[in-house]
Amino acid sequence: MARSTARGRVVLALLIALGFYALSDILLWQRIFEAHGLSVFDPDYQTGHVAVLIGMMAVGAVLLLDSGLWALWYQGALYTLAFGGVEDILYYWLDGRPIPAALPWLDRSRLIFVRPLSGDVTNLEVLASAAFWVAVWLSLLLVLPRLPASREKLKALLAAGTAAGRRVSARCAARNGGAARSNFQRSLPGRPRSPASPSAPP
Repeated sequence: MARSTARGRVVLALLIALGFYALSDILLWQRIFEAHGLSVFDPDYQTGHVAVLIGMMAVGAVLLLDSGLWALWYQGALYTLAFGGVEDILYYWLDGRPIPAALPWLDRSRLIFVRPLSGDVTNLEVLASAAFWVAVWLSLLLVLPRLPASREKLKALLAAGTAAGRRVSARCAARNGGAARSNFQRSLPGRPRSPASPSAPP
C-alpha cells in the first residue's frame, strides 16, 4: 500500500470516528439523559461512552493493520483528541451552540493540561488544548512518512562509508606489504650471479 494512500485512509477514519463519537454524545446524552433529567446516571453513561470509543479504536486498528505505524497513529490520535478537547468542540459545533464559558466536567481530564491554577476549565483552555493535540498529530502525520526514507539514506551512507574504509585498508595493506618485501630483499646477503651473467674479470 502506498504511503499517501495509507495516510489518507487513516485521516479519513479518524475524522469519521471523531464526528460520530461527538454525534452519539449529542443524541444520547443531550437528547435523552439531559432532556429527561437523568444526570444521576452520568457515571454509567460515561462508562458506556468510553467503551464505544475503545471499540472504535479497536475496529480501526484491525482494519488499518496493513498500514503499519498508521494504525498506531489512528489509535493515539483518536484517544487524545477525544479526551483532549476536540470532541467537546465538535459536540457544540455539530449542535449549533456556542461553547460555554466554563466546562467544569472537564476538570478531571488529564489530557486538558492547559488549565488555570484555580477554578474550572474555560472554553479558551479547551480550544488551546485541542489546538495543541491537533498540532501534535499533524506534525507526526508529516514526519512519519519521512522516517523510512531517512533510514534508507542512513543505511546507504553507512554502506558507502564501510566500502570506502575497506578500500583504504586494502591500499594501506598493499603498501605496507610492498615496503616489507623491499626491506626484506635489501637485508639479504649478496646473492650468487646468474649463470647467464658475464664472468668476473680476472
